[in-house]
Amino acid sequence: MKKWGIALLLSLLVLSGAFAEYYPHSQAEVTIYFPDEWSVDGDPDLMEAYAPDSLAAFISTVVYSDEAKEEAWADVVGVLDEMFDSYDYYDEGVEDSINGLWRFSKIGYGTMSGIDMDFLIYLYKTPTDDYLLLIGFCVSDYWEDYEADLYAIVDGVKPL
Repeated sequence: MKKWGIALLLSLLVLSGAFAEYYPHSQAEVTIYFPDEWSVDGDPDLMEAYAPDSLAAFISTVVYSDEAKEEAWADVVGVLDEMFDSYDYYDEGVEDSINGLWRFSKIGYGTMSGIDMDFLIYLYKTPTDDYLLLIGFCVSDYWEDYEADLYAIVDGVKPL
């Protein structure tokens, strides 16, 4: 009897996916992970996700580009210019890969509508050779509260 209880518990944990939600982006041929308690709106071309208290959020979109990654990054800077009053980066950026996808990331800080924010930007080369852009941002005073969720999201992008 004890075996069945343990097996049932493990099955429930596996099936729950640790309370994770994966959202497919069929055009880019990837899935994007968001924690179950986050609300997700929009369509895959422009998806928005918010923490339960809205102190942290993500936007994702695909930069359809036959261009080099530098030109795709210029599109990212345009998005940042629209979102932030002012901003700067903590680092020069990191190139790596996760789940078989190349990505480039930068971490920064800035002001959005007068509120101090920290942000992370990830640009992924997708299986369709387009670029998936994820921008996560959080009210600076709450960064430590959401840091694990933000990094779980950017590390949870996977090919379909």
